[in-house]
Amino acid sequence: MTPEEQAALRAAVHQMFANVSEYIQGELEVSSQDYRLLERMNLVSAEKYRDLADHAENLAVARETMLNKYDEFLPYIYQIDELDKTMVALETTVNQLDEYTQRLEDKFKAL
Repeated sequence: MTPEEQAALRAAVHQMFANVSEYIQGELEVSSQDYRLLERMNLVSAEKYRDLADHAENLAVARETMLNKYDEFLPYIYQIDELDKTMVALETTVNQLDEYTQRLEDKFKAL
């Protein structure tokens, strides 16, 4: 090999190593960016799950409150049911009394 060919070969090898080095540097930068993106996504996901956990906890507290209020109102609900039954019986009695009064009135008119 002539000195000129050796110099050209050295220059080509040097250029090849520079290009490979640049390629590897680019790959490392892309990987680094991917990891930063994954880290940000992970942080956002963690925040979202914290928000969801807070919401679920609030729902559990609200559910417990509603169950307690239902238990407090249960006696009133039973009283309302009893009043309804009493009102139905009273309406039946009133209707019977009205029919009886109507018959008496009819008899009185007939006299």
